[in-house]
Amino acid sequence: MLGETAAQWVALGWAGSLTPRRVRQDRWSPLEYACHVRDVFALLDYRAATVLTLDDPLLEDWDQDAAAHTYAEGDPTVVVSGIAAAAWRAALRLAGVDDQAWARPVRRSDGATFTLGSLARYPAHDPVHHLWDVRGLLAASR
Repeated sequence: MLGETAAQWVALGWAGSLTPRRVRQDRWSPLEYACHVRDVFALLDYRAATVLTLDDPLLEDWDQDAAAHTYAEGDPTVVVSGIAAAAWRAALRLAGVDDQAWARPVRRSDGATFTLGSLARYPAHDPVHHLWDVRGLLAASR
């Protein structure tokens, strides 16, 4: 699923759709969404590696708002390459996980507890959800 989703983002980039212009002020631009998706895939890979390496790790917070400050400055070609690379790294890491490892525990700094399996579901969903966001913005701007 991660690879298929990344391929759809890459196709948007090749089509020239990942523009930095915001269609609505209350929504990110297509490029900003793409940068966020790249970071979500990279974070999934990092966190999965952490859970597979450490016993019951405590994950640091990710400040999405701080990361977003430079998103509009991204180069769409570099961004889609980053999406593809990060998604495939995460997919390859998760493909090697055995049934017992999916149950490995992980904690977040706010006290919430997860397993590797539940931790992996959200980043698998988020890039798909943002495809809908970007496609809606593109349709509205036509």
